[in-house]
Amino acid sequence: MEWNSENGVERTVKMAENTGRDKNFHEKFESASKELNGNGIYDVESLKFRSMSYYGYTDLLKQLKLLKVEKAKGNYQGMAWKITEENGHSILIVEHETGLEILYVVGAIASVTDLIWKVASLWNRGRLRHFPEFERFEMERRRFGKNDLLIEESISSFETVMFQHLLNMYERLNERVSLLESKTYYNL
Repeated sequence: MEWNSENGVERTVKMAENTGRDKNFHEKFESASKELNGNGIYDVESLKFRSMSYYGYTDLLKQLKLLKVEKAKGNYQGMAWKITEENGHSILIVEHETGLEILYVVGAIASVTDLIWKVASLWNRGRLRHFPEFERFEMERRRFGKNDLLIEESISSFETVMFQHLLNMYERLNERVSLLESKTYYNL
């Protein structure tokens, strides 16, 4: 399936069929999983905010001074920083000339709802201050699916991603409750 940003159609690419691009994402997601204590590339997602303008990462990092900010170790195809809040939840931000990329572990819902929201808001405010002509930015979500398929999709808003993650967490919690109930029922 091909990428179509107008209607948000998903594009899936096998690693073996691409000329290194998917290999780069594989390496990036492996590095992020190690840095964020994930269980592999399938735990990591990427949000890319394409702003069509460059807003300084130095300014963004200064605004994040209340959080722990340290240079990330690994292969991210650009400068990367690990952002950690007081409860120990972390995300990674990666510097790109066309915008901001945020890497995070899917199951860490606190990272999604708090840290990503904070970083994205600061990024957008600073970007609009320096480049008011660019009111809106495009967002892309990337993750690996089964059999090492890279899934890329255009998303309309961060709220959409957050809502999807909350629904997934709700579904996982329901599955765990059902499992515990069945174990309790059979042990009576």
